[in-house]
Amino acid sequence: MLATLFHCLDLLRLSGTPADVAPSRGLLWPLLAIDCLLQALVLALLGLPQLLWLELMLARIGGVWLMLRLRGHPARLLQTLTALSGVSLLLTAALLAATLGYGTTQQAPALMQFFEMVAIGLVGWLWLAGGLVLARALSVPMPFGVAAMIALQVLPQALRLWLTPVGAGG
Repeated sequence: MLATLFHCLDLLRLSGTPADVAPSRGLLWPLLAIDCLLQALVLALLGLPQLLWLELMLARIGGVWLMLRLRGHPARLLQTLTALSGVSLLLTAALLAATLGYGTTQQAPALMQFFEMVAIGLVGWLWLAGGLVLARALSVPMPFGVAAMIALQVLPQALRLWLTPVGAGG
């Protein structure tokens, strides 16, 4: 698993490919589980809906499966999901640290703004690194991969808002 995380660090530096990640279900499930746990912790600390991590994970798995299927590369699913989960895990761990820092600075507005900017930067970097993974896996230009990654993150929330009746709450 450590070698996979090192390959994911290369992806974070925008220099690797998902093909560098070993295709193994034995790696994918622990990465997904740890990533889900970290996302749930971040969401709990921010006071956001607790099951949002589940929506994001299902959208990632289903969206990647559908995109790879439509582009004619279904055999790349395992490597792509493993690479995306590893990248997400590393950046969510950093986001957790920023969120913990944010929670301890309630009396210092300048420090709160710093942690907010760090969090925004980490989410942007997740979109960029995840977009690289998707672009290479789908054999499309980088802007399309980034747009696909943003769609995977935003569409579940937009669908939930669209399907929630007005006045029903979160």
